Amino acid sequence: MKTIKEVKQWLLENRKDTFGNLDLSGLDFSDFDGNVFINNMKVKKTLNQSYQEVGDVLYQEFQKVDKDLFQHNQQVGGELLQNNQKVKENLFQSNQTVGKNFYNHKLNEDEYWEEKESCVVRKKKLQTITRKQLAEMGYKLEDDNYEI
Repeated sequence: MKTIKEVKQWLLENRKDTFGNLDLSGLDFSDFDGNVFINNMKVKKTLNQSYQEVGDVLYQEFQKVDKDLFQHNQQVGGELLQNNQKVKENLFQSNQTVGKNFYNHKLNEDEYWEEKESCVVRKKKLQTITRKQLAEMGYKLEDDNYEI
């Protein structure tokens, strides 16, 4: 069996496209009864993992991406599990079609979900306070007709 270094060298000598990119597109392991592992890859520029067709489970764990992570147009027969994401900028999730439940939560103790017409909104729980407590804190209630 070839070592990982030997496989890497062979691929770089034999599988580069006209632009100098390593191209492993079109590998078909559908006639192979084992699992396929492509773990612990280190890539200087872009790693493109598109058009995967998986008969059982696709694991993508512990990704560290210096710029953007794109995940578009997934079709999942079972569950899509996305946990413990740490995103420095924006997390966009849109145009989801979910057959059963959509869970997106980790509420703080002082929060709750409020159902709106087209979505569910995270809201802060309001705490009850008396006029006496307000006065003790140096506040005076001006408008007593506010309804929640």
